[in-house]
Amino acid sequence: MPRAAAIIVWKGDRLWQRELTALSPVPIEARQLDSALRADLGAPDVRYVVAVPGNDREAALRGAEASVARLAPLVEKGVLSHVDTPTRFLRAPRRSASDRRRCHRLLN
Repeated sequence: MPRAAAIIVWKGDRLWQRELTALSPVPIEARQLDSALRADLGAPDVRYVVAVPGNDREAALRGAEASVARLAPLVEKGVLSHVDTPTRFLRAPRRSASDRRRCHRLLN
């Protein structure tokens, strides 16, 4: 035990990495280039992900829609640049059905 304590005191600042990127085998120059190219393209920063659980697809999509509403104040304050969800591309089945009915009414 004293040996372990001595190692922690001696190399403690180098034993743990607080940044996941520090564990990456990709050179720092390549990561910086990637970051610059993404910024130039306007690509989102995908370092942070919120996972929304659900018992089925519809529940997960409803949860994702709800998360947008809960995260909106952080976007408004500038804490987050934006929020993107799968509901941008996928609709919950119930919502899809209501969208189809609305379209059908508009077309007929």
